[in-house]
Amino acid sequence: MSAVRITRPDAEDLPLSVAELKRHLRIGHDDDDAQLESCIRVAVRQAETLTGRGLAKASYRLNLSDFPGASPVSLAFPPVRGVTSISYFDDEGVQQSLEGWRLWGVGDLPVIYPPSSGWPSVEPGRPDAVTITFEAGCDPSDPSFICAETLQHAIMLLAAHFYEQPLPVSEVSMTEVPHTLEALMSPERIYR
Repeated sequence: MSAVRITRPDAEDLPLSVAELKRHLRIGHDDDDAQLESCIRVAVRQAETLTGRGLAKASYRLNLSDFPGASPVSLAFPPVRGVTSISYFDDEGVQQSLEGWRLWGVGDLPVIYPPSSGWPSVEPGRPDAVTITFEAGCDPSDPSFICAETLQHAIMLLAAHFYEQPLPVSEVSMTEVPHTLEALMSPERIYR
């Protein structure tokens, strides 16, 4: 029951720009911009995995085998910006669009409540009987959805590490600054 990202965030929707990472690394040329953007994207995904938050604006799809009885459906990767569609396969296997649901974003726990008539019955035994498509993630251009500064800093440190250490092995003995990434990300982690 985990949501899957179905769109790649645009570069301007990432919580860290290539220019910001270049300033941090003191890079004065454009030769490695594509590699730097790739390092940022990987660092963002790692931070999303560790925190359970959507840190770059993107579309997600959640497939369910059934609606959850009378309970609401919880959505992953807050902040959730909106639900695009909810569809389901009815008892006869015909795909339907669900109307009348309500999105309620309570802080880090956005949920979808059923229509007043309740959740409909779905085709049994189908792992994708219900499909919810939604938009989630931080947005640098929207003050209501700005990524926490601590997470931006963690992403910058991680992206810089990926750029400076492109191989999985090193001849140099390195020492981790104790708990740096954990200290930056753990206060923002969502526990469900």
